[in-house]
Amino acid sequence: MSYSEEEVVGSSDLEKANAAIKANNAAVANLRQQMKSVAEEAADITFSVRGSDTQPETTTPKDSNTTAVEKEKTRRRELVELINTAKENYITASETEREEIRKNINGWNEEIQIIDALQQEAERPLNLTSFGDIDREIAYQESMRQQATQENIAVYDAEIARLKQLKAERERAAHTPIPIENINTYAELDDEVAYYTQLLKYGTAQERIFAQQHLNDLADVKKAWGETLAELKKPGDISTLDTIEKLSDAISYIDNKIKTASADEIAALQQTKIAYEDK
Repeated sequence: MSYSEEEVVGSSDLEKANAAIKANNAAVANLRQQMKSVAEEAADITFSVRGSDTQPETTTPKDSNTTAVEKEKTRRRELVELINTAKENYITASETEREEIRKNINGWNEEIQIIDALQQEAERPLNLTSFGDIDREIAYQESMRQQATQENIAVYDAEIARLKQLKAERERAAHTPIPIENINTYAELDDEVAYYTQLLKYGTAQERIFAQQHLNDLADVKKAWGETLAELKKPGDISTLDTIEKLSDAISYIDNKIKTASADEIAALQQTKIAYEDK
């Protein structure tokens, strides 16, 4: 399926995105053809193993009133039963018979994967209207990628990247940045960092500079808040430090202060640290 230009607004390269979707549709059509071929081949598969002279029934009951979906579900159940039976027979089979069983199981598993892929395709959203739609489509593309050949992986990677970029662009469009002076909580701070990180990742050259400047300012805010909280751990007068634990905490506090102190401040802090260590 293809999406309209409105649905991929903000995409950096609409033509490439549409090309990726066309390639994906071709891959799905190829899967359908594989399913038909595998189903035809499966009807001719026979094997003989120790303790079992007959192959389990593989024929789907012919019923003109049975829908295609019901037939598909029935076929999948049959395949699962075939695999389970073959696994049981594998235990007592000879090496030659085991090789044939593995070949059969691989073929049945491939057919199950094709059936599952077609069922997943039926659940794809018709339009990428919501974030949930985009997430479902990403999940579908990722599941298809797991079954893709090496030649097709790049197609799915391109489409997954496009969808993730589309989601990020919509999230940015839905976000209202808060001026730094109005940020009052760590939750707001984290939201702003997430917003500008996404802009840094997906934005243009000018947007990346803008985003990095804001990330630098937000880092300064977080650092200042951290220093304020750290002051709550400031040790009292040395006379009150009457246990090894209190003295150890006081020394740790001084060590942290030294990391960001000026040259003049460091000398005084070092003297305080020595006094703690002497005590």
